Amino acid sequence: MSKILIMQHYSRNKGNVSLLYALVESIKAHIPRAQVVVSSFDPAQTEKLFGYDSCEWPFNTRRAVNARGVRRVLWVAGEILLAAVQVATALLVRMRLLNPARLSGRFAVIREMCSADLMVSPGGHLFTTLNRPGQFFAHFFHCLMCVLLKRRYAVIAQTIGPFSGRFRIPDLMMTRFVLKHAAYTSFRDEGTFETLKKHGIHTDKAAATNEIVFLFPEPSVRRRGEADRPVVGVTIHHIYYKRWMSKERYLAEMADLIGRITGELGGRVRLISMEDNTTGRGDMPFIRELVAALGGTDEVEIVDTSMDPRELLAVVADLDMLVATKTHSVVYGLRMKVPTLAIAYDQKTHDFMGRFGQSRYSIALDGLTAEGAFARLQELAGRRQRVREELVRGLEAVAEQAMESIRAIERLLGDN
Repeated sequence: MSKILIMQHYSRNKGNVSLLYALVESIKAHIPRAQVVVSSFDPAQTEKLFGYDSCEWPFNTRRAVNARGVRRVLWVAGEILLAAVQVATALLVRMRLLNPARLSGRFAVIREMCSADLMVSPGGHLFTTLNRPGQFFAHFFHCLMCVLLKRRYAVIAQTIGPFSGRFRIPDLMMTRFVLKHAAYTSFRDEGTFETLKKHGIHTDKAAATNEIVFLFPEPSVRRRGEADRPVVGVTIHHIYYKRWMSKERYLAEMADLIGRITGELGGRVRLISMEDNTTGRGDMPFIRELVAALGGTDEVEIVDTSMDPRELLAVVADLDMLVATKTHSVVYGLRMKVPTLAIAYDQKTHDFMGRFGQSRYSIALDGLTAEGAFARLQELAGRRQRVREELVRGLEAVAEQAMESIRAIERLLGDN
């Protein structure tokens, strides 16, 4: 029996939750001898949702994120102090002055790392200045602990970069460290290779793979038949639009686009949340503002699903079309063969759409206008059946490329 520790699963983003499920279920199907443990942002939530054995991140900002004012400062200070103690603990374990089997609580992750044959940093977009400094450091810190404990780790199916702003240099330094010490690295989009080369980080030994969620087991869904009034799903990104436009403009453009869908296209709209809404954060507050900006209409509904990705994929499968901004909502549309108009905030989205032959229906969030987006959506509506056929043909090749990450994990386990 081999043991794998999935590092740094973020449990409040539905895309990340679906990624974890697709990764673990693929490992269970193709490497049945492997036991999987998950290092989670919120272990209780992960265990409740999937029943996976879980422990907490070694450096975790969850409590600080949910706090305000002085309490937030105290939580951050406490995590920094705990990180220093964990480094000292790892060194004592490495020098065999401490038995890791006796560790528990917030130190349980060290115990799990020492008993695992391989640590896996799962796919996603972890190493970029688009993430907050605390988030970035948390992903780096887990890899640092692997190095201190002399444990092997793999970085699979990642998007890396862009790097800009005042944290650009330290984030690049941490990224170099993570990639240098990894036993295996693979990237899910061509843009990552370009970014790393631009910053002088060698990618000669890195493999090209694809998004893990394309391996998501086929959910049991009953697809709704074509109707005279198309049902169009819409997802937004409540953070990254700020790179190019004000909140007022983004709200206005999205409200205009939705108005055109319900008016000129004669469709109904389902606004789909891609975040955990139990904390009052995420994309739901923005979605509610968007509904308010529309002035109230029966043609628009909010789909506030649970965190179970199987349910969410069923929601997507029931759409005639999807207008998607969140990365994994784009992936959901492609995975479920739903004609998708992608509004891309990063090159990775253009890359995913291109692999299905859908580049024409991938437009940039930079310079988004309702008029331009709706013109492309109208064209897509007229080609729905043909596009579905293109997505069916494209999925097989894309899933095969995504399987390279699973095969790599199997090879690394075989090297032990």
